[in-house]
Amino acid sequence: MAQAPSRTSPDGQACVLARDLMVELTGAVPTMGGHEVIVGFGGTEAFCDPALSYVNIPALPETTDIPIQVARQIRGFAGHEAAHLAFTDPSVPIVRRDGTPDALQHSLWNCVEDYMIERFWLELYPGALKNFAATETWCCDRYMASHAKNPGAVYDLRQVGGVALTWMRALYFGLGTTRSRDCLDTLPADHRARVEGWFRTLVVPVETTQEALHAAWAIYDDISANPLSAQTPAHVRKALGAPAQSPQGATPKGSPAGAAGTPGTPAAPGPSTGGTGVGKATPQAGTSPASTPPMGPQGTGAGTFQAGGSGPGAAHGAPIPAADLKPVAPLPTGFDLGAALKGAQITPSAQPLCAPVISTSTTGVARAPLSHPQGRAKAEASVAGMGEAIARTSAELRRSLKTVSKDRWRSGRLDGIVDSKRMAFAATGSLEYHRKLVRGEAIDTAVSILIDCSSSMNGTRISICQQVAVILERALMGTPIAHEILGYTTADPQHADPALLVAQQAHKARGQALPIQATSLYVFRPFGARHPEAMTSLGGMTDVPMGGTPTSQGMYLAHDRLCRRPERRHVLMVLTDGDSDNSARTRAAGAAIARCGVSVLGIGINTTAVAREFAHHATVAQASQLPDLMVSTLSDILLGDKRKRGFSRHQVARMRTP
Repeated sequence: MAQAPSRTSPDGQACVLARDLMVELTGAVPTMGGHEVIVGFGGTEAFCDPALSYVNIPALPETTDIPIQVARQIRGFAGHEAAHLAFTDPSVPIVRRDGTPDALQHSLWNCVEDYMIERFWLELYPGALKNFAATETWCCDRYMASHAKNPGAVYDLRQVGGVALTWMRALYFGLGTTRSRDCLDTLPADHRARVEGWFRTLVVPVETTQEALHAAWAIYDDISANPLSAQTPAHVRKALGAPAQSPQGATPKGSPAGAAGTPGTPAAPGPSTGGTGVGKATPQAGTSPASTPPMGPQGTGAGTFQAGGSGPGAAHGAPIPAADLKPVAPLPTGFDLGAALKGAQITPSAQPLCAPVISTSTTGVARAPLSHPQGRAKAEASVAGMGEAIARTSAELRRSLKTVSKDRWRSGRLDGIVDSKRMAFAATGSLEYHRKLVRGEAIDTAVSILIDCSSSMNGTRISICQQVAVILERALMGTPIAHEILGYTTADPQHADPALLVAQQAHKARGQALPIQATSLYVFRPFGARHPEAMTSLGGMTDVPMGGTPTSQGMYLAHDRLCRRPERRHVLMVLTDGDSDNSARTRAAGAAIARCGVSVLGIGINTTAVAREFAHHATVAQASQLPDLMVSTLSDILLGDKRKRGFSRHQVARMRTP
């Protein structure tokens, strides 16, 4: 998957444009076994739908600069949730052995399962390491803030046992975040040793969801037998309903008599009965999927995990079982995307999803008319008898090109070579008797011709547009001006990107509406196309499906393509009857695109209504009027205003606020 390029925001921070980030992540993510997980942006909430294998990320305001760390957190969230959908076996009930749910047991299972799915994901996408590091850093910062308010929680494994496993996971993967080590160091030494023992002996070998559940049961039993540290302060014991100090050497109540061995080994993981069928070799403690050794106790990456003690009650005095203590809730262990966006002051967008439905001569709903073998003959027939108009238009354009690009001698200058014709000025003491060759301007222009293909254009108007398009194709062919010819109208959302339809279904299942605005974009003549192929597609212009008039969306889609062109000057010409679906949005689109250095011209086809929606406009009633329009308007639009410079795609969205 291509990653959206980072850039520098006006305040000097590395960032990613929200529009680019959403394009990067939207779609299907291939995983092991041919399974696909769809990631999409919509609404204002982050959620997953296992039934649809869908991960939803809140829609971001497309013109917003997303700080690079937040962008990595979003990528990390998408990768983590996609890994859950791909590798977690939903048939395994996440409950205690007696079949009842329990918050601590579920938290422990989730942490063990997170290790398993992220290990598999990193085997597929090693580059995800920095994204998981970003989410882990956020979680660690949240824990440290919580620890500052409630430092006593570290003495009770019912609260910190699960989150401590996430720190061990980060160290094992070598995520490179020092925050995980800092968090682990807040634990008492005996708790830290037990957590390291659990991770080494129970978590690392896990391969399936069922094994993750068995490991969670074993850790749950060990915590239940002895949740408190021997270093627990008296006020914490009192708050939990425990004696101020337990006598030394007593047998742990609720623990098997004579229990011995490494902490974290009261039960071995059960046989594999679930999972995704991924047959990967079990990594050994000390090696990560990327052959990176786990972090040692000092964070050097060279050590192995040390399990301390010789049983749940060793060196702790007489343990107090969890059943004899007041109940407490485990600390949060997962990454909260909503809270992360709120902390970064990024407000999700409630705008409808805009879905382009692109048709060319090889793909899309209009492929048949755009590739019909008789298309070229139809295009030629549409301008039969208009040879004079074609010749005059081409002549006027080439005359303008020659005028702009011609080299000229400029006389009466203070610099350059001596002009013998102006030597008489030297006798008067004037120095303006030089001349200099001024090179003509290089033609460096790209133009996008956008044609309204709505039902209101059907009949005479679309035929005029076809004639105009063919004449301009003939006139621009062989000139330095790069051009493309597009058409637009509304589309059936069923023809949009399947990921958007899955997103809509997922929101509907949650009782939420996710509107989609689908816009057809017909590519009659792409940039760089050969003339015969262009004429074939132009011949099918009158046969493409027609619908509404989403002029603003058509303009944005055309500009999306235009702003990728390397030419200095960009021109957008819109041929329409002037009656769009939303005049206010069309005016706003024209102004926004003009702010990006684009010359925008609306050409009304047999109507003056275009004046209501475009700041610069003209009208033609017949294609034969195009030569006169070339003289009066088009030449200036195509070649004038040397100061204008079209913005590149990474500058566009900040200026193009709808």
